[in-house]
This record gives sequence, structure tokens and C-alpha cells, in this order.
Amino acid sequence: MSAGAELISDIGRSGLQILTGSKPHTWSLIADGNEEATTVTVEGASLGDYVLVSNSVDVADCVLDGQVTANNTVTVVAANNTGGNITIGASTIRVLVLTAT
Repeated sequence: MSAGAELISDIGRSGLQILTGSKPHTWSLIADGNEEATTVTVEGASLGDYVLVSNSVDVADCVLDGQVTANNTVTVVAANNTGGNITIGASTIRVLVLTAT
């Protein structure tokens, strides 16, 4: 473990909660320099929580980002900075939220 890193060995005692959500989504064509956003419901998520996002298919070098934008709501953004148009297509977006303590 690197200096400054902390291992949370007992999540329950630390007060940290792991929340999840998912939804099917069909991504539109995303032109270079543009992005597409959608929301995923994650019950219990609140502003300031940490968010991890995954997609069930290759995102073709787009950048996926997620953040809690309202209670129980995570906004997921696919940003295309590849130099060309990208179509990700139909997939399932999965979100993992770690509650801020």
C-alpha cells in the first residue's frame, strides 16, 4: 500500500455504505468534442458521495464520468474526445456509489 493510502477493512464499522444502480441505455451517436448524459437512480445516494461507473459494452475510447447530482440520482456522462464520431449503442450502465462519511 502506498504512503497516504488507507485500507478500509471493516466497511460496516467505518460508516461507509456501498449503493448500486443500473439501467439499460442506448447511446446516440456522439460527435467528437461532444457528450451525452443520462441519469441512473441509486436509492440513498447524496451529494458528495463517490461514484464509479461501468458500461456493459466497449465505450470506444469515450470517457465515462458519474456524479451524484441530486438525492438518489447519479448523472452519467459519456464524453467523446477521440477525433471522430462514436456510437456506443445499446448497453447497461452500472453505477456503484460509496457514501461519503
